[in-house]
Amino acid sequence: MLRDSDLTLDKAIPLGRAEEKAKQQLAEMRETKVEAVKTAKRKDQRTKHKEYLCKRCGTRHEPKKCRAWGKVCKKCQKNNHFASQCKTKAIHDIAQSQEETSDSDEEFDIGSVTQENKDGSEVYYMANVEGIDVNFKIDTGAQVNILPYYLMKGMKHKLHQTKAKLNTYTGTAITVKGKTDLAVNGQKHEFFIVEDKHLTPILGYRSAKKLEIIKIMSVTIKEYPTVFGGLGCLKEPYKIQTDKEVKPVICPPRKIPVALQQKLKDKLTDMERKGVIKKVQVPTEWVNGLVIVEKQDSKDIQLCLDPRNLNKAIKREHHPLPTIEEIITRSTGAKVFSKLDANSGYWQIPLDEDSQLLTTFNTPQGRYCFTPQGRYCFTRMPFGITLAQEVFHKRIHEAFEDIEGVETDIDDILVWGKNTKEHDERLRKVLNRCRKINLTLNEKKCHFNEEEITYLGHKLTQDGVQPDKEKVKAITAMPPPEDKKGVERLLGTVNYMAKFIPNLSENY
Repeated sequence: MLRDSDLTLDKAIPLGRAEEKAKQQLAEMRETKVEAVKTAKRKDQRTKHKEYLCKRCGTRHEPKKCRAWGKVCKKCQKNNHFASQCKTKAIHDIAQSQEETSDSDEEFDIGSVTQENKDGSEVYYMANVEGIDVNFKIDTGAQVNILPYYLMKGMKHKLHQTKAKLNTYTGTAITVKGKTDLAVNGQKHEFFIVEDKHLTPILGYRSAKKLEIIKIMSVTIKEYPTVFGGLGCLKEPYKIQTDKEVKPVICPPRKIPVALQQKLKDKLTDMERKGVIKKVQVPTEWVNGLVIVEKQDSKDIQLCLDPRNLNKAIKREHHPLPTIEEIITRSTGAKVFSKLDANSGYWQIPLDEDSQLLTTFNTPQGRYCFTPQGRYCFTRMPFGITLAQEVFHKRIHEAFEDIEGVETDIDDILVWGKNTKEHDERLRKVLNRCRKINLTLNEKKCHFNEEEITYLGHKLTQDGVQPDKEKVKAITAMPPPEDKKGVERLLGTVNYMAKFIPNLSENY
C-alpha cells in the first residue's frame, strides 16, 4: 500500500481487509492439507443508517437501496424480487418456518471442492443418498456436509432457508440454496445444498464418524497391544522420604465383615499374582491399617492403605497440578480430543526396598507390603499415601511435557488438535511414549477422536468450554447447608463453576 502515492482512506480499507484475509487463509493452508471447514460468527456490520432485512432481495440494506428493484424473478416472472425470495412454492422450494428464523448466522470457509482436485491422497466414499448413489469426498476437517443441488432432483425433500454462508479460501462466496436432512445409508444427516454443479459432494467429520467410515479407536488399539494390556511399571523406583523424628506406629488388624472376606482373599491373591503385593517375612517398624472400598457394581473391591500415621512422617514434594484455566488457554482452537486413562495409575510406580516396608499392612490372611513377587524387586505406590497423587502426576507430566497438544492431570492424559490430522499425529506420539516408558492404559476408560470431551469437570468442545452436566446436576441436587462446613462445601462447588454463572457475586 505504501507504494501507492494516491492512496486514500477509502482505498486503504478494502486493501487492508483483503491482505488480512489472505494472510489468515495462507496460514490455515500451510498448517494442514486437510480441507478445513471452520465456523466463525459473522461480525455485526453496522452503518450510520438504519438497515433492515429486505424480503425482496434477502439482504440487509438501507431503505430504497434494494438490489432486486427492477429485476424480473426467474421463477414467477414477476418484478422487483429475486427467485430466492419468491413466495411461489415448488416441490424443492425453501419452506418458510419458525425453524428458519432460529438458524444461526454463521460463515463456513471451504477448501478446494472441485472435481479437478482428486488425487491419490484424498479419500472418496460411495454412499446411497435417498436411493441415489453419490461419491463423497471424506473431509475430516469439515464440520458440515455439502451436496450440489442437481443431485437432489430425484429426491422429494423440501429445503429450509439458512443464513449460513459458504466461502472458499480465496473469499469467493458459494451460493447456498438451503439445507435439509437426507438419509445416507439409512441414517439421517444434515446437508447444505449448493447451486454450483461442479462442486464435489462432501461428507464432514461428524457424518463420516457416525457412518463408521472413520474407525480410529480399533486400529489404534491393535497397533499398541502392550500399551492397552496388563499393568505397566515405570522406570526408577521411588524412594519415600520420612521424618525420622516421627515415631513409627503399628496398627492392629481390623475385623473384616464375613460378606467381604472371600472377596478380600481373592483380591489379595490377584494383587500378589500381578506383582503389586508380597508377603512380609521380616519385622517392620510401620504397620498400617487396611481400607476396603466396594465398587459400584459390588462385584469387586479396591484395597487402600489407611496410612494416617505414616502420612505424618512422609516428606511431600508438592508438585502443582494444572488448572482448568491454563488448559483452556493452551487448547484454544482445538477441534478433536482424546482422553487416555492410566491403568491403575499409582500401581505403575515402583517403590525401592526401604519404601516397601513402610507400606506394610495387616490382614486376616497375614502381613503384606506393596511390592512385586518373584525375581522382580519393584514395588508399587499404594492408594492412600499422601504423596501418591503428586508423585504420579510429576512422573506423567515429565514423560509427556515435550509433546505439543498434550495435557496431564494425575492419571488422565488429554490429547487435542486443531484438526484430525494434527490430533492423530500427537496421539501416536503419546502412545509411542507410553510404550517406551512402559505405561499401560485402560482401554475401557479411554476416549478417542471426540468432538467434545469432559476434563477436570468441564466439557471441552469445538466451540469452547462448557460446564459439565454432571457437575451442574450435582450442584442443583445438593441439600441446603445446615452448618459451616455445608456452606463451605456449597460455595466451593459453585465457585468452581463460577465462570458459567453470570453476575454470581451480585445474586449471591
